[in-house]
Amino acid sequence: ANPILVLNDIDGIKNVLTLSKNGNVKHVYFSSSSEVYGEPVEIPQNEYSTPLNSRVPYAVVKNVGECFFRSYWQEYQLPYTIFRFFNTYGPNQSTDFVIPRFLAAALKNENITIYGDGSQTRTFTYVDDTIDTMMNIFNKGLLKNDVVNIGSDKLMTILDLAKSIIAITGSKSQIEFLPPLKEGDMTRRQPDNSKMREILGRELVSLEQGIKNLMKDNLFLQLTGVK
Repeated sequence: ANPILVLNDIDGIKNVLTLSKNGNVKHVYFSSSSEVYGEPVEIPQNEYSTPLNSRVPYAVVKNVGECFFRSYWQEYQLPYTIFRFFNTYGPNQSTDFVIPRFLAAALKNENITIYGDGSQTRTFTYVDDTIDTMMNIFNKGLLKNDVVNIGSDKLMTILDLAKSIIAITGSKSQIEFLPPLKEGDMTRRQPDNSKMREILGRELVSLEQGIKNLMKDNLFLQLTGVK
């Protein structure tokens, strides 16, 4: 994405907060990102103790956005909650994202392409876990003027993800390695999700079950040309 256009999002954040303040909105919520942690200083990444290490424009905008939300509380007493989303996947997601892209390729027995050697680690959260956590926060009025990591803590390399999808689908796909991305592809990312687990109140959906759910989703199969 054009970095200048991404940085312009800061104006949108300010506009939303100003309108909320002037319109007597009772509470505002901000969709932040695990990207604010940048290249990890520590693993797992904790909402309070892990330093934010944002460098690429998208991550910087999210970090600045969080600062604006905190500042509007301090200056105007506008309550806020910040969600730091880690990799979420599920039905209707674009194949620009890694799990739908890998799964679509596997179901069509096409090569699965990986940038770099696949040693980058990520965690993957099924969308139901993300939504249920957020709805509990909304409905119970939790985490006023606070921040929460929303993501699974089950760490997996991108290479192992590709192998798992091939195994689950019974695909004949081969894994193809491409040159690493120039920037923005962090080597590791794993949340401390103890706060999320307490709010969710149940076990998170396993990666295997989440992928099987996607394989049964007719819209996903149609959009990816599998069906």
